[in-house]
Amino acid sequence: MQSTLRPGRKGLEERFGPITLTFGLIAEADRIVWQLNAARFLFIPLPKALFAGCGAFETIVDGRYCFDARAGMAGIGLLVHYKGWLSEHGR
Repeated sequence: MQSTLRPGRKGLEERFGPITLTFGLIAEADRIVWQLNAARFLFIPLPKALFAGCGAFETIVDGRYCFDARAGMAGIGLLVHYKGWLSEHGR
């Protein structure tokens, strides 16, 4: 799976082929939560409820950037769930 992230007018946009999801980033005490704000197919807006299973969070654990992301669709269920961590090169 490959996606592209970029800043958008209404939040952070993640594009998977013809589908673009727009997320608002919410800072909590110990993490950042990605909250789905909008979805579209090409330039056609889609009901946000169709992608209610989409979201993510990121945090720092033991000096590493950790993430947990889920994508699901109403009527289908969970499409993908991935989590992991990143560290600086050479650590």
